[in-house]
Formats: sequence, C-alpha cells, structure tokens
Amino acid sequence: MVLKPTYAELQKRVNDLDKQVFDLKRSDDALHESEAKYRELVDNNIQDGVFILQDNKIVFANEALSQMIGYSLKELAETDFSCFIAPEDIKIVTDRNRRRQAGDDVPGEYEFRIMHKNGRLKITINIKLGIIQYQGKVASIGTVKDITAKMHAEDALRESEARFRTFFQTIPDAVTIIRAGDGVCLDVNEGFSQITGWLREEVIGKTAEFTKIWVDPADRARFIDDITAHGQVRNLEAQFRIKSGDVVAGLFSAKLIILHEEPHIITITRDVSELKRAQKEKEELEIQLRQAQKMEAIGTLAGGIAHDFNNILAALMGYSEMAQIDIPQDSPARHNLGQALKAAHRAKDLIKQILAFSRQTEHELKPTRLHAIIQEALKLIRASLSTTIEIHQDLIEESDLVLADPVQIHQVVMNLCANAHQAMMDKGGDLYVGLAPADFNSGNNARYPDLKPGSYSKLTVKDTGSGMERETLERIFDPYFTTKERDKGTGLGLAVVHGIINDHGGSIYVESRVQKGTTFEIFLSRIDAEITIQHESNLSFPTGNECILFVDDEEQLVELAEEMLAHLGYQVVTEMSSVNALQVFASEPDRFDLVISDMAMPKMAGDKLALEIMKIRPDIPIIICTGYSSILDRVKADSLGIAGYLMKPLSMKDLSVTIRQVLDSRTVSMV
Repeated sequence: MVLKPTYAELQKRVNDLDKQVFDLKRSDDALHESEAKYRELVDNNIQDGVFILQDNKIVFANEALSQMIGYSLKELAETDFSCFIAPEDIKIVTDRNRRRQAGDDVPGEYEFRIMHKNGRLKITINIKLGIIQYQGKVASIGTVKDITAKMHAEDALRESEARFRTFFQTIPDAVTIIRAGDGVCLDVNEGFSQITGWLREEVIGKTAEFTKIWVDPADRARFIDDITAHGQVRNLEAQFRIKSGDVVAGLFSAKLIILHEEPHIITITRDVSELKRAQKEKEELEIQLRQAQKMEAIGTLAGGIAHDFNNILAALMGYSEMAQIDIPQDSPARHNLGQALKAAHRAKDLIKQILAFSRQTEHELKPTRLHAIIQEALKLIRASLSTTIEIHQDLIEESDLVLADPVQIHQVVMNLCANAHQAMMDKGGDLYVGLAPADFNSGNNARYPDLKPGSYSKLTVKDTGSGMERETLERIFDPYFTTKERDKGTGLGLAVVHGIINDHGGSIYVESRVQKGTTFEIFLSRIDAEITIQHESNLSFPTGNECILFVDDEEQLVELAEEMLAHLGYQVVTEMSSVNALQVFASEPDRFDLVISDMAMPKMAGDKLALEIMKIRPDIPIIICTGYSSILDRVKADSLGIAGYLMKPLSMKDLSVTIRQVLDSRTVSMV
C-alpha cells in the first residue's frame, strides 16, 4: 500500500521546485546578460573579425567580419566557409583544418586570401585559430585581421628594392654606399668592380684608405667639404686610382641620405677617360680644321698672286726674247738679256713652287739631276739659318739622275732643312746634306727591308739637334702633328715630304735619338737616260702662216702675243674680251685656223669660251693658257676636246712649238 505524502511534504516539494525555477531563471538571465556583453564586446570594441566555425559553418561572427568581406551576419551563417576562400588558397586552408581536427600540431596562425562579396576584391587576412567547446560540440574560434594594405605595401617595398637593386647593379658607373660616420664601405655595384678592378667582397667593410682611390688629397678634401657643407657633390672632376695602380679621369657625384636613422653617402663615379680623349681628339681636329682652312686661304692667296705674277713674268720673258732675236749674236746686250731670261726662268720655277704649295699646279715627272736642285735649295736656306748652324754638303754628282718633279724635290729639301734648323735653333749645331748612289740586291738591304733590289740615289739630311723620342718618331709624318709651339709651325712639313716621296715611288727612313740628332734618308730610283740641255737662244722657232684668234684680258700680254705671233709669220686677231671674241668668231668662223685663249677672264672663262666656239665650229683647234690649274687642268682640258694646254708664263719656244703641234696634228687628221 502506497502512502500518500503529507501536506507538509507536498508543500516542501513545491517550495523546492519554485526555488529551482528561480535559480534556473536567474542563470538564464545571467547567460543572456553574458551573451549580450560578449556580443557588445566583439561587435563594437574589437576591430578585427571574430568568428566561431563549426562543421564548416560560421555559427558566430561579429560585425567587423561582416563589414570586412561584405556579407551580412545571416549570409555568413548560411554559407559554407570554403565559399569565402579565394580559389587558389582553398587547398591549403582545408588541409590545415583537416589536420587540426585530426589533432596534428598545426600552427594556428597563418595567412590566406578571402573573396569579398563583390567577387572582384581579394582580401589578404591574418587568421588566428583556437579550439573550444561550443554548444556541446568541438568548434574553432578565430580572429581575422585584414592585412591587404600591409601586404600591398610590403609588395611595393619589395618591388622598389628589386628595382633599386637592378638599377644599382646595372648602372655602368661605379656606385658605392658609405657610412658617413666612419667612411666604411657598405656596398658597391658591378660597375664599381668593372671600372676599378676591385671585387665587392674586397672593399666592403673597408675605407678609401684601403683602395687608395684618391690620387690628389686636395680632391678628397673638396669632396668632403662639399658633402659637409651642402650634403652633396656635383660633378667633381678628379683623377682616381684603380686596383692595377693606373690613374684614370673621373667625375664624382654624391648625396648624403638617411638609412636606418643613420647618415650614409651614395657616391657615383664615372670614368671619363674616353670622354677626355674624345674631347682632346675633337680639339685636335678643330685645330686641324682651322689649320686646313688657313692653309686653303693661304693657298688661294698664293694662287692669285702667282697668277698675277705670271702675267708680269710673261711680259718680261716675252719682250726679252723678242729683243734677243733682233740683237747680234756677239753683242754684250744679247748676253745680258740671256742672263735676264735665266733669272726669269728661276722666277718661273719659284712660281711653280708657290703653286705646288697651294696645290694649283700639275706635277710633271721628268729626268732630273738631284745635285743641282739640292744646291739651289741650300743657297736659299742658308740665308735663313742661324749663324750657330753650319752646313756641310757632300754631293756626288755621278749617278744622281732620277725621274722626278724638280719643284717638289726642291720642296722636300727645303722642308727637311727647315725641320733640322728648328731642332738646332736653341743650341746650334751641324747640318749635313749628302747625295750618293746606293745599289741593293736581295742580300744587302736588311737595314731597308721595304726597298726592292735596284739602283737608287740616296739623299741624306742629318742634324745634331734635340732629336725625338720613340712616340714622337712614330707620328712625325702624320698631317698636322707637330712638337712645335702653336705659332712656330703647322705640322705639315714632314707630311708633305712623305707624300711627295710616295708619289715619286721612293722610300723615306728616319732615325733619331734624344739630344743626339735626327737623320732622314730618302731613296729615289735612278734612271739611265741622259739629259740634253737645250739653249733656247740658239734654237730656231717653228713658224707658220695660219690665222689665229688670240684672247687675253691683259693688254700687255695681248700686245706681246700679237708681236710674237706676227714674228712667227701668223696672221693675228686679238681680243681682250671673251664675249667680244665669241662674236668675232661667230661672224667669220671659217676665217680662223686656231684659237688661243686665257683661262681666267671676266664674264666668260676660257673653257666656257672654248665650248661656245666649238658649238659653232666643232673642228676648230683651241689652246688654253693658264697661270694655275685649280679650275682647269690638262686632263679636264682633254675631256672637253681642247687641243692644247699651256702653263704661263709662256716662252716663245713653248708657244711656237705647241701651235705647230696642234695645227699639224689637225692637218694630219684631216688627210
């Protein structure tokens, strides 16, 4: 039989139940209060994202996480966690979660990327995870920090450092980073090693004292002063020493900067040796250009003077020849005129030298006796030599016949003697000029290996002057190279000598010792022909009876030509204007058998006149006379169809012979 509880027992039970209900309600209120405080904490007081992950679902998240990735709290709770992870990072995240759930020791903090709700923005996060019990089950609790900006900054820094390192290493100049406090080198680039020869590991931790880079202490002091006073150095020109000990020209620039809160100096050094050499070469070329322009101007002036002097000389020679014809053979006056003509011919040769200098004359190689040319040159040079210089000559006249241009050989002797004079000007000395035969076969010319076996005339010019060093000796034949002061010479003399000897097919050798003197040896091939010396005064002049049109703008030469041609038997029509001459010829083209014209005339030059005349009558022979050949030379005259070409001043012999050659060759061609 079951006993019913007493009222007191029932009342007690009711009281106990009421107490339990009250305790439960108070616990529930405390729980709700705790949850509210926790929510307030994680939503409003924590800037990082906070979440609880259970069964791959976010069962709890704060407002910061929602705002971070753009999903609402409800969307976060309803979406699988893997959907938020960037596709390329899903594998690493799921693998870590799996290992963590399995109890493996996996770091709870790492980084990966999650996708923003807009689908375009990837957010790099730093996540810290822990394991908790949540609602009776194991869960992961974590905090999320958005480190996207930090990662971008770090990436930018790495890219900047990479660019700097690339620039640092690839710049061709020598770059160094130096600690300002003690001058210790912290880093150098590849350009530094290439320029100086020092390897990076050899100089890092060392100062400039180790490399001894500064040649002049004053340059180092200027560098330090500029850095101290201005915080930088701009384009300091100074010489610096490289590892081999060689000294090169440098251009230094530097900047004082702060690295890791310490002052450092970045120095850039450029090797400007090549630039300096290029500038020097440019300056030398500019000097050469100025010299060339000067020489061209002098040459033009010399040509003009020679042209005018030729006309004067032509009158002197022509009238002397005409006078000589009318004077008896045994008359003293005839002898005197002969001497005047001889002097005129020497003046003619002098004009040739002037024109050769100005390159306005042709070079004619003919059998030439060297000793006569050398003696003539020594007579001229003796007057200009210092009294402290004595000339010794030893000229063997036998076997001195060569094929040469006398004017150019004369110039060679003059230039070599002038060079010797310059070498002995300060202390005086002896000038030796020798001429002797030299015969070589294949076995006896070891001293002159470039000479072919054969017979030569050897010209020697030796001085006891200052001599030359080897470096100078190697360049003496270079155009414009000179060791003289700027106002003492052009540097053309020996270059001209070398060019003339080469043009003659000869060879030139030079030996020199400092303070012992210099010896030039020139070899020209000998020939066996004999020179027949003709005395014009004893020769008869070819004559004729043809009609000649003579054109020259010099009145005196026109009168002389009329008298000379009339004396030779020719009919002469003269004109001082090329334009008038053309009109005269055009009016009676069949009247004339020959036209003789000066080259340099106003309004219409001689070659132009010749072309116009040949348009009227193509078969008419024409002779052009000129004092210099800068405009028209013999080759060009031939190409224009001009029958004859004469250089002024004209002797009666040259004129008469050329006229007959031209007229007779025309007659033969017509037969």
